[in-house]
Amino acid sequence: MKQNAWIRICGEHYVDGQWMEPVITETRGRYIFRNGAHYLQYSESGAQEEDAAESLIRFTDSMLRVNKKGSVLSELLFIPGKTTAGSFGGGTGVLTMEMRTDQLVLVEKEELIEISAEYAMLAGGSEAQKSRVRITVIPEGGTEWEHSV
Repeated sequence: MKQNAWIRICGEHYVDGQWMEPVITETRGRYIFRNGAHYLQYSESGAQEEDAAESLIRFTDSMLRVNKKGSVLSELLFIPGKTTAGSFGGGTGVLTMEMRTDQLVLVEKEELIEISAEYAMLAGGSEAQKSRVRITVIPEGGTEWEHSV
C-alpha cells in the first residue's frame, strides 16, 4: 500500500534534569507498507536549496531506522534493549555515536500510525543524554492535528 500522508516528528532531549522544548517537524510525504514494514519518504528543505535532505524511515514493532541524505547525512538504528552505532553529520563532518534504545512502541490505528522511541546517547560507554522521538503518520485528509505545512 502506498499513499500520501502527513508526517510529524517530535524530538526531545533531557538536559539538566528536565525535558527541553520539543523540536517538531511537520511535512507531507509518502507512506508505504510492504513486507511487514512501514516506510516513510519525505524531503526536508533548508534556508538554501543546497540545505535540502531526503529522508527514509523504516519501522516495525521491533526496530526503527532513520536515514537522511543530502546536506545532512544520518543513519540511526533503534532496537529495544540494544546499543547500536549511529552517525549524524553535515558540512562540518560526521559524528559517530552509540545509542541505547530503552523503549520502542508502535501504535497502529485506522486513522494514524505512530512509533516512539526512548533512548540514551552514549559517550565512552556512559549515558551522555536521554532523548525521545515520536513519529506520527496520518493519511492525507486526516484531521488528527492542524497541518501547518
